[in-house]
Amino acid sequence: MDFEQGAEKIVETLKAAVPSLGTVEAYAGQLEGELEGLPLRFPAAFVLYGGSHYEWVDGPTYRETVGYSVMVAARSPKGRAQSRETAYALVKDVLAALAGRDLDLPMERLRPMRTALVFTSGTATVYGLDFETGFDTAYAW
Repeated sequence: MDFEQGAEKIVETLKAAVPSLGTVEAYAGQLEGELEGLPLRFPAAFVLYGGSHYEWVDGPTYRETVGYSVMVAARSPKGRAQSRETAYALVKDVLAALAGRDLDLPMERLRPMRTALVFTSGTATVYGLDFETGFDTAYAW
């Protein structure tokens, strides 16, 4: 098990569990432009690996605590209220799909840590959801 497998499995899980999402993929800067003009299928979710913390266990084994973030983005020509309502629904759907699940990987169940507003405009809303999990990793000496 490594952090990359976890990120890939989160993308797969969201694609299957939240059919209302038009785009689900790893984050690679897709939201760094003018959100209203981006050529994405909305609503959208983007998954990114946020980093790891390591604690030595014994020998070559470390306990790796891993953070992942899911950014959900909603856009509506009807305005801020509609995009906000859609974003709220997406937050709930992502929590239902991921919270307390191990995604059939050898890791602890995903723990939701925080949800926060990332961006809002006249027609778009983006929220970030942070999750944490852990697993043992061995590195050759």
